[in-house]
Amino acid sequence: MRRFIPILVIGLAMKLLIGAQSGAVSTSGIVFKKPVFGGACKLCPWGAMGQVVKSAMQYYGYDVQLCYNCNAADSTRIVAGAKVPPPYHKDPAVSVAMAPPNAPGLGPVDFGATAELFLCTAYHGTGIYSNDKPMSNLRLIANIQSPWFLIAAAKADTGITDLSQNREKRWPVRIYAPRSDRTVNEVLVYYGLSVDSITAAGGYVGSSLADRANFDVIIHGGGGLSTAPEWNIWYQVSQQFDLNYLELAEPLLAKLAQEPQVERGSIPVG
Repeated sequence: MRRFIPILVIGLAMKLLIGAQSGAVSTSGIVFKKPVFGGACKLCPWGAMGQVVKSAMQYYGYDVQLCYNCNAADSTRIVAGAKVPPPYHKDPAVSVAMAPPNAPGLGPVDFGATAELFLCTAYHGTGIYSNDKPMSNLRLIANIQSPWFLIAAAKADTGITDLSQNREKRWPVRIYAPRSDRTVNEVLVYYGLSVDSITAAGGYVGSSLADRANFDVIIHGGGGLSTAPEWNIWYQVSQQFDLNYLELAEPLLAKLAQEPQVERGSIPVG
């Protein structure tokens, strides 16, 4: 495997806003020994964390209530703001059995799981949380390192072996990548590309389930051995298509590695 960039991890954040639980009457919460854990679907890492926490806390007489949709970028906002779980919406990538509706009557979320990058940027009010106030009431209570690799590849039949060849080999190019991901956009900018320029030429940058089959180039993250729907992309596309894995330019790798939560690394074999 070529060198790519592992981005990071899963952590637990806890709110210090016990008083914020006032409002709607609920029988959940720390005072009832039924704290609400903001997690994710049952086969997602954050959801698995919730199951472990629930089992561990039973020994101490706590009946942890699980939220199965307190995830993604809102995970920190929900915990920091002591918000009630959001309304249920069926996840098209996960069965109802794996991402069920939450138990009725759950009160504000007391603690939960999130990514280290989300926690750090939310705490400081930067990155995707730059329009939020710094969530300085968040506290880290556990951290599990789980590498998240940024990988670039192209379908072999495009003839692309370097991202600089997009205009030469396949234009307008179709790129499977999260449009709003800052790291992805830094990669595009380095190679003289942008979401706007690609779209204007008739190509696209997107990460919907439909886009997963109709791409020329893919720039996306992938975790360790995980079945989480947002992490299993590389398991799927590497079995469906012949790919050329693309080495990112050395100056770009060096720039990306300056980020506090990013480090250089190699993808393990297998």
